[in-house]
Amino acid sequence: FAGQNMIYTLFNVCLTTYLLFLGIDPIKSATVMLIVKIWDAVNDTMFGVIFDSIKFKSGKKYLPWIRISTILIPIATVLTFIIPSNSSQAVKLGWFAIAYILWDTAYTLCDVPIFGLITTMTDNQEERTSLMTTGRIYANIGVIIAMICGYVLPTEMVGMSFSTAAILIVVVALINMIIICVTGKEHSLKAAEMEESFSLRRMFSYLVHNKYLLVYYLGMFLYSGLNTAAAVLQFACFYLFNNAMIATLVGALSFAPAVLISFVMPKLLGRFDKYKLF
Repeated sequence: FAGQNMIYTLFNVCLTTYLLFLGIDPIKSATVMLIVKIWDAVNDTMFGVIFDSIKFKSGKKYLPWIRISTILIPIATVLTFIIPSNSSQAVKLGWFAIAYILWDTAYTLCDVPIFGLITTMTDNQEERTSLMTTGRIYANIGVIIAMICGYVLPTEMVGMSFSTAAILIVVVALINMIIICVTGKEHSLKAAEMEESFSLRRMFSYLVHNKYLLVYYLGMFLYSGLNTAAAVLQFACFYLFNNAMIATLVGALSFAPAVLISFVMPKLLGRFDKYKLF
């Protein structure tokens, strides 16, 4: 979780500014991002069905996908951040579109299995909650590292290129991601075998008829759609205050509550029902 969130945060805090400084038309790059996000909405559901249907000879359900994605995500990330600066607008845009689609697909190969892996580690719901909470703590640590590196290294004070900063973050992220590939074990295979298989039609039908899930996703849709701060923060600080380093301070202030709550969440979940707390 630390490794994958470092890379995810790298895209959140650096991608827009990187593309602007690369000279790519922001309307065209935004169009590519929109198309990829539409693909992301489709492939999350599509790969959920694929994960259920494909059986590996090892008998493992999630670890093989995590291992595959641990190779693909860093490669796709580096490809996205090494677009030749002296190439034409068309080449830059085409390179970005292909690399970004590859990255998004590779990330899906990791994101679904890494959460699903919890169900094969234990049948005990309290242990699963504890594992997920611990995972969130390390995810937040990964986000903090990537935010600091992403906001500080490419600034005028340090002078590191976005490409070099991205490669550095990818290397650290890869080290963290490899650990679960080597040491991870799927203990409770019975839990995975007992899970139901879902078709696309059945999943959408379930969503339509579940009022609470619809409300939840509507909230997520509005939150994500209006959350433009991370994408333009570095760019805004550079032009408004002539100092991109201010983005580090703003990022730290906005992220501090999430870090604090992640450490007390286990105790809160022990005292309050998850649904009521949410």
